[in-house]
Amino acid sequence: MGHDDYEDDYDDDYEREPKKGPSVLLIVLIAVAVIFVLGGGLCAVLLVPALGQAKARANQTKCANNLRQVGLAAAQFADDTRFYPYGEDWEATVALLRDKGYIDLTYPIACPESAGGPSFEGFKAPYTRNVRSTTLLAWDAVPHLSRGQEMRNVLYADCSVQSVSEAEFQKLLVKHDAYAKQVMAALANQAPGK
Repeated sequence: MGHDDYEDDYDDDYEREPKKGPSVLLIVLIAVAVIFVLGGGLCAVLLVPALGQAKARANQTKCANNLRQVGLAAAQFADDTRFYPYGEDWEATVALLRDKGYIDLTYPIACPESAGGPSFEGFKAPYTRNVRSTTLLAWDAVPHLSRGQEMRNVLYADCSVQSVSEAEFQKLLVKHDAYAKQVMAALANQAPGK
């Protein structure tokens, strides 16, 4: 038996190894991809509510700033005329301030969450300029949701704006309405012919 015969016999007897499954590298790459996909999904699940809350806070801040702008315009009007502006509704009050040049005509006085309705309410009586600084003048027409609680921005006579809970706002509103009725009754008693 020659050398060549031995190699031939060896080659015939040699059994090839069965094919192996996917390589370790491929498995690692798939595992990393799955981790990224799941991690990205988890991040999205965690970020979406946070982004929604941030947007709600930004809207509330924008409403507060717009309400303060109206308060500053109303205070200037009251300095000039001795009375805060008032009207049948909010739009009439803002229109008066715009017509008299106290609010820039191009400045949008609105709240992003008002959904097309009035953004704010208030100025229901012609308060004199010397009202207490804690006198409620105007407020958000629609409450904001902040950390699961309904809140409203309220404007006081000193032009400060504060965010209060809906329950606190209802208490302030009762005081405001009683004071507004008192002011209107006093004006009616001073009318000529009485």
